Amino acid sequence: MEISSRDKRAIILTISIGGLILLNHYLITPWLEDWETIKSSIKHESKKVELLNHESPKALAVKAHLSKLIPSFTKPTVENVQRHLMQKKFSEQLKKQGIKAQRMSYLSSSKKKQGYKVLKLQTKFICPISKYYNLLASLNENPYLAGVDDVQMLVDKRNRSNVEVTMTLSTFCI
Repeated sequence: MEISSRDKRAIILTISIGGLILLNHYLITPWLEDWETIKSSIKHESKKVELLNHESPKALAVKAHLSKLIPSFTKPTVENVQRHLMQKKFSEQLKKQGIKAQRMSYLSSSKKKQGYKVLKLQTKFICPISKYYNLLASLNENPYLAGVDDVQMLVDKRNRSNVEVTMTLSTFCI
């Protein structure tokens, strides 16, 4: 059985069209879909690069926002030095507000997590509530302060215009 030249052309045309359909389905369409994904990821990454440019308006806005949240913070140092720096700065803040601490001591430090230890400074004092609020407002100026962990406030039994405060502050050290 001999195949005519017309049938040969029809078979070749059918195989060619089928090959083009398979090529489109398995290569061209996925490549175009990947291309759209790549283009969107390029846009996303270029926005990140803009933030790395410290002179761009977006980067300056992010810096300003962060400086409002954390106005001053220094890198943690070794435990003994960090203990001294934190206690000295907090004592200065108390003195500036006219508050005398009755007791100030460190609680045990935590184990290292991700390279840092957490030190907790506990202090107890009695003062008028207005001075206490002023102290709270000035705490963000302490570059060693990581956070206020606990505050217990009771009205002084002898002088009802004063409050007795026990406050636990935390700082990081190496």
